Amino acid sequence: GGSMEPTFSSGQMLIVNKLAYSEWDLGWVPAVGSDDWRPFGQLELGDVIVFEFPHGQERDFVKRVIALPGQTVEVTNGQVLLDGVALVEPYLTDLPRYSYGPETVPPNHVFVLGDARNNSYDSHSWGMLNQQFIIGRVELRYWPVDRAGVVGRETPSMP
Repeated sequence: GGSMEPTFSSGQMLIVNKLAYSEWDLGWVPAVGSDDWRPFGQLELGDVIVFEFPHGQERDFVKRVIALPGQTVEVTNGQVLLDGVALVEPYLTDLPRYSYGPETVPPNHVFVLGDARNNSYDSHSWGMLNQQFIIGRVELRYWPVDRAGVVGRETPSMP
């Protein structure tokens, strides 16, 4: 679908890093200060993720992470507020025409939205995404060839 336009268009092919958020227990290794090691980093604002839809559809979704556990998200007057501050989102071409929240993201969940805010079935419709449904982070677009390249993290920022 078109829920991530203009970032991605329908029919484009993506490479997803399924190990992106994996956590490895290295407590058994001498001199390792932590039991948990994340070789590919942690979930961050702006990550474009692929996940299994948590409410029964037999397909995967692609959305952008807008809020992490403990953060409060609200959509009002065409803006997304994170902890009360309006996000700057340069990747958007259309501002949301709906309201949501405010709601605090619970532990082990994220709030995700499509870049085509008014054409996306996402957290503003069905709620927070449990992280257990995340498949991985989108890293590359390889088709069509003229749009191939690394998918950068366009982090929503605060002014």
